[in-house]
Amino acid sequence: VIGGLSVALVIVLNMLLVAAIMLFTSMVQSSRAKLWTALGLVEAYAIAVYVFCQWAYEDPKQRLITNFLFGAVPLAISVGSYLAAVLLADLLKVTLHGLDWEEVHINIDPSTEELAVRVIFFVAVFPGLAASIYLGNTVSTGFTANATHFDVLSLCLFIDVGRFFGHLSYVVAPAWTVGPSKRPGLVVVLVALCIGWFIALARLEAGGSSIVLQDRTKLHTLVALTSYAFWVLGSHLAVTWVYDFVGDSGRGGETARCCACVGVELAMATFMLLVGIVFDALEANLMGIFSVLVAVFHVAYLVMGASNHNFCVFFIVMALICLAVYGVVNLSAAYAGSVRTAVLHAF
Repeated sequence: VIGGLSVALVIVLNMLLVAAIMLFTSMVQSSRAKLWTALGLVEAYAIAVYVFCQWAYEDPKQRLITNFLFGAVPLAISVGSYLAAVLLADLLKVTLHGLDWEEVHINIDPSTEELAVRVIFFVAVFPGLAASIYLGNTVSTGFTANATHFDVLSLCLFIDVGRFFGHLSYVVAPAWTVGPSKRPGLVVVLVALCIGWFIALARLEAGGSSIVLQDRTKLHTLVALTSYAFWVLGSHLAVTWVYDFVGDSGRGGETARCCACVGVELAMATFMLLVGIVFDALEANLMGIFSVLVAVFHVAYLVMGASNHNFCVFFIVMALICLAVYGVVNLSAAYAGSVRTAVLHAF
């Protein structure tokens, strides 16, 4: 109950900050003055929350509050860094291009932004990332409840690392990263980052050391977050590739696409179940099970359509699927420990 109320406190405090920004920015006219006002309020909020959390952290009874409230510090620093980046980028545009000094100039198409501005926003990632790393090494904000592990500073670190690589890609290839596409490069970068996270976390699970991730709650939190991100983004990437490159038109092409999608679902299920076995992570297991169910119901849909709603054929196919799933359950129960040992030994 106290943990839930702590989450509510963080949300209310952030809404209070938003209300304060709206109030004080309504008192000034120019957009530049509004940004400076918002920047000052956000940084004052970050300092105040940090000072309070450091004071309250000394009292063990306050830990459930600081466990969540510490996460507001990297968040506020990141927001303030982006506001400062907007002001600096606008100053650069005014200086170089002789634009109007009274208003802030924002490019509505980020894929065409000039290199200097992209670099400014890339640099704006570092304060929040540094705050996440520093706090993650100086205070403990993790907690466990049954099979649930959560650490708010690990969440901040996960987001900040994603921002780092996303902005790096944006600096190098803006049109590819955020240009109009069903598969923007940013999604590809984040999927590759998730694979990198899995490799790094597997090394830690196998007994490696890290100056950032020094307890298992942080590791489990990052495994869960990486699993969620990889499942969503990887599935989107794979399915859009299937619909672009598998089949052309007509019934045959549609059947080929559907079969390919079932293959993607089964491959994702296999990978997520493997992640769940290696890290003993409930979240990855649940996503693997969900992917299996999606594949099963997808096959059932295909069978019903191909057999002209012949329920006898449908029953036979579902019986075979049940036997296959039962066999997989028994195999996983028998060899999960061996598979985990073999995978971790490889790292």
